[in-house]
Amino acid sequence: MIQVNITDTGGVKIYREYDVVKTVEDDEKEMTLKGAKKIRKDVAVGETILIDVTPADMQLSRIAAQAASQTMKQHLKVLERERFFDKFQHKQGELLKAKVTRVTGDSVVLDVDSTAVVLNPDGQIPNRMYHPGEDVFVLLKQISK
Repeated sequence: MIQVNITDTGGVKIYREYDVVKTVEDDEKEMTLKGAKKIRKDVAVGETILIDVTPADMQLSRIAAQAASQTMKQHLKVLERERFFDKFQHKQGELLKAKVTRVTGDSVVLDVDSTAVVLNPDGQIPNRMYHPGEDVFVLLKQISK
């Protein structure tokens, strides 16, 4: 696994993550205790060690740093959508307890099992007023990717 830290000024640090093991089965993910001790003396088997693999004099421009940040945010959104789908796909047709977190215009934002969900006007009871902090029950009619 690779970890990338990008600062607001365009500085970049790239780290490679290894699991410390007695016997290496996958040299892409694992490192022996002997090898890990060359990097950090106090490491033990079962720990994870990070190795700085940043190329020398690597600097990103502000625009490149923003582009990298935007790309990571997009990937996180995709992962969040997949997590949401996996979490709720088997609950179609069920009543779920939700808490109103905010009301914006004619839409209501709900917290359903620690997941933000927008309740559009066509899914609301006509003339019903929603208030932040209020508990409501919602019917999960359909979920799709």
